[in-house]
Amino acid sequence: MRKKIRVLHVTEVLNPYGGTPLKLLHQVLHSSADFQFSVCCVLEEGGLACQFRKAGVEVIALSRRKNYDVGQIGDIVKIIKEKNIDIVHTHFARSNTFGRIAALLTGRPSIVSEHGILRNDSMLVLFFDNLLNLWTSAHVCNSNATLKSVRKKVLLNRKNLSVIYNGIPDDFQEYLNIPKQEVKAGLSFCSSDFIVINVGGHIPLRDYGTFMEAIAKVRPAIPEIKVIQIGEGPERPVLEEQVRKLHLEDVFLLWGYVDREKTRKAIRASDVYVNSAVWEGFGIATAEAMLCELPVIGANAGALPELIDHQQNGLLFEPGNVVELADRITELHCSNEKRERLGKAARQKVLTEFNIERFVKSFEDKYRLMLKPN
Repeated sequence: MRKKIRVLHVTEVLNPYGGTPLKLLHQVLHSSADFQFSVCCVLEEGGLACQFRKAGVEVIALSRRKNYDVGQIGDIVKIIKEKNIDIVHTHFARSNTFGRIAALLTGRPSIVSEHGILRNDSMLVLFFDNLLNLWTSAHVCNSNATLKSVRKKVLLNRKNLSVIYNGIPDDFQEYLNIPKQEVKAGLSFCSSDFIVINVGGHIPLRDYGTFMEAIAKVRPAIPEIKVIQIGEGPERPVLEEQVRKLHLEDVFLLWGYVDREKTRKAIRASDVYVNSAVWEGFGIATAEAMLCELPVIGANAGALPELIDHQQNGLLFEPGNVVELADRITELHCSNEKRERLGKAARQKVLTEFNIERFVKSFEDKYRLMLKPN
C-alpha cells in the first residue's frame, strides 16, 4: 500500500464566510486518495472547522499567549514531527512566517499560497517573506494580477512564483433547474423586480460608493430595481449612511452574512451581478455568479479582466466611473437576450478555466514535484 502524502495547511482561521477556507475545504474534498491533510490555525479554528473534520481532516487550533506569539513556531514544529508531515502549505502573513520557519527547522519543503488580498507591508514581514522565500519550494498566486502584485514585494527566489487559478465546484446546477421566478417568490421579491446582487466584505477596496451612486442614477429609469448585498465588515456604518443619503432604503438591501444556501438562492433569483472592487485578487463570488449563468459587470481592475471577457461573458467598466457602471446596468436591463447570452458564456468560462478538478490536480502536481529528489 502506497504511503499517503501528508500535507499540513497552516492558516489563520477557518472562517465560514471567507473565500480561502472554503477553497481549502474544496481542495480537501476533491483531492485524490494519495493525500492526507491536516489544518493548523494560528488564531482560532473558526466556524468552518466542523466541515473539515467531517471530511476527515484534523484541525488543530494553537493557543496564543500574545498577539504575535513566536512560541507557535515550536508548536508547529511539534505537529510536523508528531503527524509525520511531508509538506507544509501556508496562507497569509503570520502563517507564512511561522509555518515556513517550522518547515525549515524540520527539513520539510514548504509552499505558500497568495490569495490576492492586500499583503502585510510591515518591514519585518517583508524581510521574512524575502528571506524565507530562499527555502520555499513553490510560491503560488491565484491570478496573474496577484502574481504581478507579489513580484513587487518578493524579490528573492522569484523563479518559484507561478499561478494556479482558484477552482470553483459546480454547486449551482440544481439551482439552475429551479425557475428564477419561483426562487424570487421564495425570497419575497416580486416577479417584476430587476435584482442586482453583490457578495463581498464591507471594506474600502470594494468601492460600494460607486455602486450605490450608479444604482441611484439608474433608479428613475428602472424603478423596479432591487439590490441584494451580502456581506459584513468595518465599513457597514458608512454603507448604511450612504443608503440613507441616496434615499435607497427600499432598494439597496444590506443582508449581512447569510448561509451558503440562501446566498445561492439569491444569486439564482438575481438578474445581474456587480463587482465594483478597485482591487480583486480573483473574485470567487463573481465566479460563482458566473456558474449560475448570471451576467456579471466588473470593474476593470485586479483579476476581474481575467474572469470577464468584455461583451463575451460579461461587461467591464472603469473603476470608480459611476456613469459607465450605470450605463452597463441599463444595457443589461434593456436586453433579456443579452443577459441570457452573456450568462451562458460566463458559466462555460468557469467550467472550462476555473474548474475544481484543474485546481486540485495543479496543486497535487506541485506537491509531488516538491518531494522528488533534486
